[in-house]
Amino acid sequence: MTCHIVIMRHTESHVASLGHFDNFSCWQFGEENSAHKEGIKTMIEEIEYLSQGDLDKGHIQVSVFGGYTDPRGDAKQNSMSLLKAFQESDTTLEIVYFCVGPYNTCQDKDGNNTAVLIGVAIDLRSQIIFPASFPWNNFEDFSTQLQDRFLRRTGQGSILKDEEYCKTKNSTFKPKALRNLNTYKNLQKSLGEAQQDENKKPTLKSYTFGEKLKPALMQDNSMSKEFKAMQMKESSKYLPGVSLKPVRK
Repeated sequence: MTCHIVIMRHTESHVASLGHFDNFSCWQFGEENSAHKEGIKTMIEEIEYLSQGDLDKGHIQVSVFGGYTDPRGDAKQNSMSLLKAFQESDTTLEIVYFCVGPYNTCQDKDGNNTAVLIGVAIDLRSQIIFPASFPWNNFEDFSTQLQDRFLRRTGQGSILKDEEYCKTKNSTFKPKALRNLNTYKNLQKSLGEAQQDENKKPTLKSYTFGEKLKPALMQDNSMSKEFKAMQMKESSKYLPGVSLKPVRK
């Protein structure tokens, strides 16, 4: 429930883009990471490409929903990372709704904080944003999917609509190919550079039986300060080994 939903729409072309931004990137890499910036940039580029002739006649509006006042402050970190990405964008953005944190928090029957909105959608014709619930991954939905898959594979029809039913010719869904070819090429280029960096990593040397091994250097690859502190606390419970020489009498 610390995840955020970003809805962008062009005021003239009515092209809309929805993005899901979870808190994992903030938790692992910190608020200064580029994951949110790249996601916002991709959404803007897709809207600009699909708006074409109407681009200069209007502007892009942004609305953000999600997160709540959680005990660890993960949602707040996610919100601040998105605000920073909006501020550093070269495109002028109008923030319409920013329903996050305490404005999206209520208490459950046990008195614990929980989110008010856990899903939103936009009507492409009326451009109205409204609360939505997606009952995925529960038993009823899982059972229905199994029945539909069985009927399709045995040639007995179906009980669910096809995936393509509500899509238009201009609809784009990652990781499927984006409409903006330049955006797609940039993503492919980034993947290529990441693959080259992966190939530059040193290969592991093979050792024969009985060969003396060299001590490995410990690298600090912890994902968070909390994890590092927990690791240090755990290692402090054990004393380093000491090799003692026998004493001759």
